[in-house]
Amino acid sequence: MLQLHHQLPRKDYQHRKTYKYEAPWTVYAMNWSVRADQPFRLAIGSFVEEYGNSVQLVSLASDWCDNSGDFVCRYTLQHPYPVTKIMWMPDPQGVHPDLLATSGDYLRIWRCLNPKDVVPSVGRARGLIHRAQAVGGSVFRGRGRGIIAAAAASTVGAVSLDLDPRLECVLSQNKNNRFCSPLTSFDWSSTDPHVLATSSSDTTCTVWGLETRQILGRVSGHGEAHFTNHNKEVYDIAFGGSRDVFASVGADGTIRQFDLRRLDRSTILYQEPQHFPLLRLAWNKLNLNYMATLAMESSEVTILDLRKPGTPMIRLNRHGACVNGLTWAPHSPGQLCTAGDDCQAFIWDIQQAPSVAEEPILTYTADGEINNVQWARSQNDWVAICYKNILELLRV
Repeated sequence: MLQLHHQLPRKDYQHRKTYKYEAPWTVYAMNWSVRADQPFRLAIGSFVEEYGNSVQLVSLASDWCDNSGDFVCRYTLQHPYPVTKIMWMPDPQGVHPDLLATSGDYLRIWRCLNPKDVVPSVGRARGLIHRAQAVGGSVFRGRGRGIIAAAAASTVGAVSLDLDPRLECVLSQNKNNRFCSPLTSFDWSSTDPHVLATSSSDTTCTVWGLETRQILGRVSGHGEAHFTNHNKEVYDIAFGGSRDVFASVGADGTIRQFDLRRLDRSTILYQEPQHFPLLRLAWNKLNLNYMATLAMESSEVTILDLRKPGTPMIRLNRHGACVNGLTWAPHSPGQLCTAGDDCQAFIWDIQQAPSVAEEPILTYTADGEINNVQWARSQNDWVAICYKNILELLRV
């Protein structure tokens, strides 16, 4: 294990393989910002079993920040109930407002001010982040260090000091103000950033239009739809290659695909053999034929090729305890990272021969059971994990 020292001068960042941030509570939800003008900015959510929870916006510290640690917490947002998922708007070029979405009791949209309007001089921070991206080796161990390509040079801006984020809107289909069914997850369409979809414990999936703040479509397992939709809790949801196509997983052990243009039917892409609940779903955006899913309390990740639905393409079962998170590489269609309660983060290459693909190409051991993992879209050679109250960035 690489030991970190939090009193490092900023000039040493270029040699670092990991960065750590210590939150005041257990970290569960997290997400990288995809904007080119906000490199190394993440949002993290607390998991506290009470009403009062929090979301923090953190950025890698820079020379002009009076901070001794790796990160600076820019803002803390008060959030009711634990955050089940966090996502920044998929807007790499910064064409749209700088928005953040969180799910819990409802879907909340938060707005951050454009940092260009606040910080006029960003040269020192830009140079520091460039060096952090370009220099230094991988923290992972394994045969795949030569396989993972370095991230392409990206336009890097400032780690900015912007104004307080504000709550833009709350999206809810519940007309009863006293009670609501928790949202288990959501996804933000990468092809149309004005469209989001949520999954809920009440068997429903809801597609929202952000501009109108209206429901574009909804499927539920209640009533006559019991046989065509999920009839139990829905735990995760993911868009495919368009704003109209999405898939979901749930307690009934199925992956179901829906089309917003014809919601009276669904296609079952996979049924878990023992009918165990499926908790997570990741749809490969670089190769839409690939999906990854994992079952409750399972140490195995199932990879599907949608050209042969129903039958797993490969099962990745080298974790020693249940897997909690999975994320596809944003720059390579065959690579994904998984992490779990065995304190391990594994990177796999499923495009190799089956006997080879069943073994991880890179491994990393954390100091605790890993709750979540995210691969940075704008910094392709960085992966983020969270465990206990720690957010840790790993250079691939």
